[in-house]
Amino acid sequence: MNQCEFCQELQGLPGNRFGAMYAGIAASRIVAQTEHFVVLPTIGQLFAGSLLILPRVHKETCAELQRTQQEGLAAILKRVTTTIRQFGWGFFRARREVPYRWQLRYLSCSPSRRTPPGAR
Repeated sequence: MNQCEFCQELQGLPGNRFGAMYAGIAASRIVAQTEHFVVLPTIGQLFAGSLLILPRVHKETCAELQRTQQEGLAAILKRVTTTIRQFGWGFFRARREVPYRWQLRYLSCSPSRRTPPGAR
């Protein structure tokens, strides 16, 4: 069965971009996780702080999320937004990647604010 690239990465299987680019350097790019979700920095970020929030189990749309998964998404969003505020402003965008895996992206859009609060 042909799995999506993110499923391959999360299961540690070969054939994904992260594994090809970072073999021998990093075993994983997971920066936060819960029972139902993982948070990953995007590959090829335009600005520091851009993230992907993915359900651990392949979902084509957010409509497929069960109530406990929706609650888990709310919890990880609260946790992540507390951390990413240091990168300035940004926005969340839901999208589907081929082969149709739902994901939530946080796109950091403030390249001028790279110094974490309190570091001045």
